[in-house]
Amino acid sequence: MEIRLGLVILIFYLLLCLGFYLFIRKKFAFPAYYIIFICGLPLIGLLLIGITAATRQAASGRIDIDSDEDDIKQEGPSDRELIPNDEKDSKNLISLEEALLLKNSDLARDILLDIIGENPEEFLDLFYLARLNEDAEVVHYATTVIAELSRQYDLKMAQMEKAHAKEPNNLEILAEYCNLMDAYIKNAFVTGQMAHSLRTDLISLLEKKIRLKESLVDYANLVEHLLSVQNYDRAQTYIDYMMQSWPENENPWLLQLQLFLGLQQGDEAVALAQKMKEKNIYISAENREIVDFWQVA
Repeated sequence: MEIRLGLVILIFYLLLCLGFYLFIRKKFAFPAYYIIFICGLPLIGLLLIGITAATRQAASGRIDIDSDEDDIKQEGPSDRELIPNDEKDSKNLISLEEALLLKNSDLARDILLDIIGENPEEFLDLFYLARLNEDAEVVHYATTVIAELSRQYDLKMAQMEKAHAKEPNNLEILAEYCNLMDAYIKNAFVTGQMAHSLRTDLISLLEKKIRLKESLVDYANLVEHLLSVQNYDRAQTYIDYMMQSWPENENPWLLQLQLFLGLQQGDEAVALAQKMKEKNIYISAENREIVDFWQVA
């Protein structure tokens, strides 16, 4: 559409130039080749823009290559482990966090502008942190991004709510709706009573999804939300079922430990951790620290 419009404007311009030349030629004796300069003016502008863009692209390419080489030279073994070369997002994440902690507003603004155009949802925690910054511009950028992400989630939530209402037993729609609502809550787009109400709705949807098709992941997610609203009795019922159905999986054991901690039952937590050790329950690396703590308590 834009190309067609541009061609129409160009043709109109050329016709206008030709008509103007014929009109002027009656009063003044201009050579015919003068019209080439008039008609070629837009093309000269496009040519200059193309040359400028190519020059800047080449310059930016050299800068990126040089900066990458400098990064490789300066990185030690620990730096390579901390910031993998093939993970640009992780590099931005660490750089932004350091800039915010060091209160380097200029650097924070530059990094914020870089990651806003990539995938800002991956850096949402840091946008919340940036919103507490002393620099007004950093706060503005962070607040704007959070508000825009929240708006997009609101629109998607409304669409999924309508889709689920039309097909309440469609498992695919229900799964997408649950995942969206779970992300909406965990990203803290709503807080307080609104979050509690939305979490209650999600619990009902997860229970419905489990009735249609059982899944360990759904049970674990359901129990986590029940613990968040401090509904310990219902959470215990589902944990008991998970223990029977998946006795060697770490999820029911970790959820049981979380329930004991929520009820401030330290002795039961210690006994459970010891039992996990006796039964050789495999614990993933991210959860091993808390289990080891209660095993030696």
